[in-house]
Amino acid sequence: MSRTQKLKYDFPRQLCLEVSYNNTDWFRVTCETFRAFKGPRRVQGSDYNGPVYYKGTNYRHVGKIRQPRVIEISELNEKAKKRHRQEARMAKIKPNTKFLD
Repeated sequence: MSRTQKLKYDFPRQLCLEVSYNNTDWFRVTCETFRAFKGPRRVQGSDYNGPVYYKGTNYRHVGKIRQPRVIEISELNEKAKKRHRQEARMAKIKPNTKFLD
């Protein structure tokens, strides 16, 4: 994957970065995975509550998820496609001229 921008890191990259899927087992991860993980995170044993970015981008993820996981950019693309399909469906609906007068 080629990048045109440098990734933003809002945490010290040289320290021990860990994520957890169940709040009991902690796994050491890379900087890129850490910044894209939506779930419990900690830096050098201390909880971290910073921003979450889509993996490989500087786009921030806002919203809720059901289970802790890494947020991929393909999810953003799917949301955009779904919104486009909804807008296309709405464009096909013709207004009822009976009530426009």
